[in-house]
Amino acid sequence: MKFKFGLFIFWGLFSFFNFSTTPIIYSVGGATYIEDKVSFLISDKVSERDLILSIIKDDFSFYEDEVRVNFLSSEEEFKKSIEGTFLVNISMNKTKKIELEISKKGSLGSLLKKEIHFKDYRDKRSTIHEIAELVFQEVKGRSAIFKSKIVFSGEVDESVGSQRKELFICDFDGENVEQLTFHQSNVISPSFSFDKKKIVYSVIESKKGIKNINLYIYNLEDRSQKLISSFRGINSGAVFMRDNNHILLTLSYQGNAEIYKLNVHDKSLYKITNHYSDDVDPMVSFDGKDLLFVSGRSGKAHIYQMSLAKPEVNVKRITYVGLVNATPRYSPVREEAVFASWVDNNFDLFRVDLNGNQIVRLTKDFGNNENPTFSPDGKFILFSSERVLSKSKVRRRLMIINRDGEVVKELSKITPNAYTPWWSL
Repeated sequence: MKFKFGLFIFWGLFSFFNFSTTPIIYSVGGATYIEDKVSFLISDKVSERDLILSIIKDDFSFYEDEVRVNFLSSEEEFKKSIEGTFLVNISMNKTKKIELEISKKGSLGSLLKKEIHFKDYRDKRSTIHEIAELVFQEVKGRSAIFKSKIVFSGEVDESVGSQRKELFICDFDGENVEQLTFHQSNVISPSFSFDKKKIVYSVIESKKGIKNINLYIYNLEDRSQKLISSFRGINSGAVFMRDNNHILLTLSYQGNAEIYKLNVHDKSLYKITNHYSDDVDPMVSFDGKDLLFVSGRSGKAHIYQMSLAKPEVNVKRITYVGLVNATPRYSPVREEAVFASWVDNNFDLFRVDLNGNQIVRLTKDFGNNENPTFSPDGKFILFSSERVLSKSKVRRRLMIINRDGEVVKELSKITPNAYTPWWSL
C-alpha cells in the first residue's frame, strides 16, 4: 500500500491492522433558513456592468438557501418590489464614479451609500467581492466569505510525481491565483495567521544530499519570506495562535514527533505534548484555550483534544473511525471539527462534534479527499480531492462542500494540481 507523503510522513511505523469503526451517522440535509429577498439594479452606464453582475451572481450562489437574489432591468421593476425586499442600486454618479446604494422597501432612507473605486482587473474582482460582502452584511447582519482568501501548495508543472510545489494564494472562488514563492522545491502545509498578514509553511529542502523539512513565514504586507525553524528532521504542520506571535508546530529533533509552541520573534520553544508516541497536526481552538492533534497513543493515528493551559492533563480522544486520521480542523462557530480518515481504501472527510458523540461522513465514492479547512463563517469546507484519471495521470483539485457534504463548487481554474489548502478567517 503506497501512501501520499503529505499525510503519512509521521506514520510510517504505525501498524494498520485491527481495523474497526464506530457507527456512522450520515448527513441528511442542513438547517432551514428564512430567505431574504435582494433585488439588484445595475445601470447600463456602469462600465463594468457585466463583470459586476457575473461575480455577484456567483458569490450569492453560495448562500442561495438564505438569500434570494434577483437582477432587475429597469427602475419600474425596482418600484414594484414587495415590502421588505432589499434594493441594491449600482449606478454611475456625476463624477463618473460607481456608486452603491442599499435600501429596503418600506423603510425610509438608505441603509448604505458608498462610492466604488476600481484599479486593475485583479482589484476589480476584489472590489466586486467587497460589494457583495457589504450587501450580505446589510441583509443578514453577519459576514460572508466573499473577501476571504485561500492559500495552498500547487504544482508548477504537470509532470507525474513532480516534487516542485510552490506557495500560492487566490480568492475564495479560485480566481486571482498568484504564485508567492520560488523555492524550486516542495512546499507543503501552509496556513494563515489570524490577522491574515502572514502565512507559515514548510519546504522539503536538500543540502549536501540530506533532506530536511524546514519552516518558513511569508509576510503578505512586504512580500518577504523568512526561515523560522530548521531543526534536524520535521519542522512542519504549523499553525498560528490567536496572538499571531506564536505558532504551534511539529518537531522531531529530539526523537519522536512532538508538538511545540514557538515564539516567531525570539525563537523560544515550549514543549506542549510529551508522549512516547508521535503527536502531530496541531490545531488551536478559536478561543485559544484548546488543542486538537493527531497521535498514535492508542496504537493507530486518532484525534485528541487537550487544554493548552494544562498540557497532557485530561487528554481526550475524539475519534474512533478509520485506520488513520489526519488534519483535524476546528469550526470557527460551532463545537465541532472536520478531519480526514482512511476508510474503504480511500481518504474521506468526516465532521465530528467535540464530545465525540456524533460523526457525519461528508464524502464518499469520489477519490481521495484530504486536508479539510472551514470557511470563516463555518458554513463551508474546502479540501483537496484526488481522482485517478489513468495509470500515468492523477488530477488533484480543490473542492468546496457545505457542512452537510453537498458539493458547492470545484475550483477548476487552479491548475495543474493543488494540495493542502487553508482558508483565511
